[in-house]
Amino acid sequence: MPASPLTLDFIYRNSPVKTLNRTAKSRVFGIKTRKNFRRFVFYVKSREVYSSPEGHISSIIYPSLNLDSVRNSPGKKTPSNQPVNVWCTCPAFLYWGSAFLSTELGYNFIGEENRFPKIRDPENHNYVCKHLLRVTKNLRRMSFTALTKLFNVDKTASSKLIVSQNIEDILSPDYEDDFFFDGEFISIEETFSTIERLLSSRGFSLDDRVKFISSLDENNYVPRLVQAGIII
Repeated sequence: MPASPLTLDFIYRNSPVKTLNRTAKSRVFGIKTRKNFRRFVFYVKSREVYSSPEGHISSIIYPSLNLDSVRNSPGKKTPSNQPVNVWCTCPAFLYWGSAFLSTELGYNFIGEENRFPKIRDPENHNYVCKHLLRVTKNLRRMSFTALTKLFNVDKTASSKLIVSQNIEDILSPDYEDDFFFDGEFISIEETFSTIERLLSSRGFSLDDRVKFISSLDENNYVPRLVQAGIII
């Protein structure tokens, strides 16, 4: 295994071909929240029959990056060649080796997973799940300039944001397998069912789940989800 920190490019080049192929059945959306240059949060939904119809929240953070350094060296620092920390809310990330590898190699901030995946990933190939791999596949084709504009970090790029009113309209069965994330966003409300499911699995009472979700808005969504260990 490589010395940490890892980059998205390394993860992409060293992920199993089978998992890479499965990313073709997933689609990526940004989540419309308060701007944050280092952290980017995505909603990923897969067409595979055994995947959750509600989708999953995948998050990426560039811990050592700052906006000025990117602007002063355009083209040299890209989303794929800078150290990252990653996390996904899907069960595969937790149980199929990614959480273990991310603990061993230091590319997650959420919590330790020290149980070796001797049955599901004994050779330690699953650096990330298919959802994060789909995000990785898309970000490898982007510059930080393009990515920050899409997430409206650059205030002049507000016209780039497209907020879906109905996610089912976007996730039609005939979308292109090689879909490229190019600025389609969903509102935070469209992720609430995923968050509710996660909180329920962690033993939150119905009242506590309702209170947590009803307290979310675009300004506090990211810090609240970080605090709850839902995103990195």
